[in-house]
Order: sequence, then structure tokens, then C-alpha cells
Amino acid sequence: MTEEPPPQPMPEVKRPGILAVFAILSMVFGGYGLICSPFALIIPIMSETLPNAAQNEPIYDMTYGAWFYISVVLGWIASGFLLAIGIGLFRMKEWARKATLYYAGYTIIMAFAGIIDLILSFSDLMDSMSSGQTPAFIGGIIGGMIGFFISLAFPITQAIIMAKNKDVIAVCK
Repeated sequence: MTEEPPPQPMPEVKRPGILAVFAILSMVFGGYGLICSPFALIIPIMSETLPNAAQNEPIYDMTYGAWFYISVVLGWIASGFLLAIGIGLFRMKEWARKATLYYAGYTIIMAFAGIIDLILSFSDLMDSMSSGQTPAFIGGIIGGMIGFFISLAFPITQAIIMAKNKDVIAVCK
């Protein structure tokens, strides 16, 4: 009678450092978004107590107000998705690597949609304020553009790493 050799344990796959970094960042950003997104809904409530009616206008503008509520809800859902992606990446799952690409695409589209909505919603305000070119107005525009570009940094970097890094592609099977 021949004895079968004991089953050999599968060799342990070493997780690439960049994969661990993006897994942890995804879990942190996703968790943060899940916890903090609902707090954005306090803004319309607080804006009702402001004495200056001009400060209340953006929330009550039909276009911006609708975009505000839709983006808060979609952001909360996307945060849950990002948290799940982070857990999947930490476990080196292929579905998580692919889902990261979808998340990155969604985030980039939402960033551009947000800028377009901001421009459309505040075009009247910009026209009335541009004649004075106040420092606050200029600072707001510069800050908004910097925020827009920073918001694109994570998803673009994430998509490039998940699509092009051979080590990440090899271990996420």
C-alpha cells in the first residue's frame, strides 16, 4: 500500500507594499465618509439661522440644492463601496482591484459634475461679484480649483496603480 504524501501548504504570497497602502487608505477614507457624510445634512439646517439672506441662497437654489442632497447620498453609498474595496484589497481579491477602477471612474466623473454644477449654480453670483473682484471671491475660486485637483489625486493614482502595477495584478487573483 502506497502512502500519499501530505498536502503541501500553498506558498504564502507576499502583499506588495503599495497594495497595503491603498487598502488601508480605502478603508480609512471609506469609513470616514460613512461616518461624516450624514453630518453634511446639517448645513441646510444651520443656514436657516444665518442673518444674511445671501448666505442662504446657495442651499435654496434649485440646481445646487438638488445636487447637494444627491451628492451626499451618493457619497455615502460610495464610501461604503470604498470601505468594501479596501477590505477586499487587503485580502488581495481580484474583484476589489477591478472595483477600484470603477470607483476611480465614478469619483472622477462626480468631481467634474460637481465643478459643472458649481459653475452653473453660482454663475449669477459670480457675475455680480466679479465686478468688484473682492479678495474673498478670488480666494474662493482659487480654493475651489485647488480642492478640485486634490480630489482627483487619489482616484487617478489608485486607478493607475491597480491597472498597471504588475505586482498588484499578480497577487490579486
